[in-house]
Amino acid sequence: MNVADDPEFLPPRGTGLLLADRRFAALWLNQALAQTAQYALLFTLLVVVLDLTGSTIHTTLLVFFFIVPSTLFGMPVGVLLDRWRKESVLTVTNFIRAATCLGLFFFHSEVWAIYGLILAFAAASQFFNPAVVAMIPALVPKSRLMSANTLYNFTLTSAQFAGIVFLAPTVLRPVGPDGMFILAAAFFAVAGGLSSLLHPGDQA
Repeated sequence: MNVADDPEFLPPRGTGLLLADRRFAALWLNQALAQTAQYALLFTLLVVVLDLTGSTIHTTLLVFFFIVPSTLFGMPVGVLLDRWRKESVLTVTNFIRAATCLGLFFFHSEVWAIYGLILAFAAASQFFNPAVVAMIPALVPKSRLMSANTLYNFTLTSAQFAGIVFLAPTVLRPVGPDGMFILAAAFFAVAGGLSSLLHPGDQA
């Protein structure tokens, strides 16, 4: 079966109506850019760490530092998001991740610096997806909520494919990790800027 014919890789019905709303389109593009950059960055770092160390133990450590914030911040994230403005969370988390990409550009020759930066990156990322999900009901009428949630899941799956299979290999071949770090930083910076277009009202 061709990927283009697989329902998992086809956008849900009603996508055009959803994206006709400027605020929801900004949220969707925010998610698409940030998640694509995240998966491309993780793929790139796995390659960099393996090249630096020649050890699968170190690539395992990289994955460990990437996932450990989920156990530390899993429960507090929901409580904090109830108190913070979601669009501000999206802005801050994207700019933090852009800054860590720039840090990786300068310090990716040191494996322990990579671990520290990916830990900060992953901690910021823990707030991103829940904030996106929480924003959807504030921007979409109830009649389109199911379509919006389906589009979120579709975009998440597509971003994994685009980042790992397409973006990272395409950039790494001609320009190497430096180019991927700069491009990822740009993706996150643009995503952070898009958050200024999100104004769902007096949302806590």
